[in-house]
Amino acid sequence: MNAKITPLLEGQMYFAYVSGIAFILVGAYLSYRRRRVHPLLLLSISALSFSWIESPYDWAMYAQFPPGLPRMPSWWPLNVTWGGLPSSVPIGYVSYFVLPALIGAALGRWLSGKFHWRRPIVLLTVGLLVGFCWAFVFNAITGAHFGNFYYGYVIPGLAIFEGTKHQYPLYDSLAMGIEMMVFTYLLGRTDAEGRNVI
Repeated sequence: MNAKITPLLEGQMYFAYVSGIAFILVGAYLSYRRRRVHPLLLLSISALSFSWIESPYDWAMYAQFPPGLPRMPSWWPLNVTWGGLPSSVPIGYVSYFVLPALIGAALGRWLSGKFHWRRPIVLLTVGLLVGFCWAFVFNAITGAHFGNFYYGYVIPGLAIFEGTKHQYPLYDSLAMGIEMMVFTYLLGRTDAEGRNVI
């Protein structure tokens, strides 16, 4: 594993910080304008609030990050990621979960309107597909394949590139797809006036 921070990894860290903060600020602004909490702010806070799960998830998935990454302090809750949890993870969760939810909600609304399909089913289906593809591109390609992190162990038969340092567990993408079903539905479900139902 590369001990240095690559330009790609550095770019991803900056993207995590900038986009995570931007989504929170935009959500706060929209909430202020509407005089009630906007779903974008709720989703951003939700993603930030469960970032603590990354450490036990990394431990369970045998994920390993390059040693050169800045890490969270040792007192961070459940800090069981090999070498410590990267410091960009908590705020990075906002963009990692909000961006595919926005893409899924927009695509789901468009498909529902164009083909007159039932919106709840379309949002859930599109959320699953967008979430799966998002995690696959982010975790399998820019993550494991480009060396931003590795999976030390995968369940045989449920991974691609099995037995190589670039192995990737497909159940990671499936888990993200299921989560995006919920987030896409929450952002894409609107009433007759175009307001989100939450």
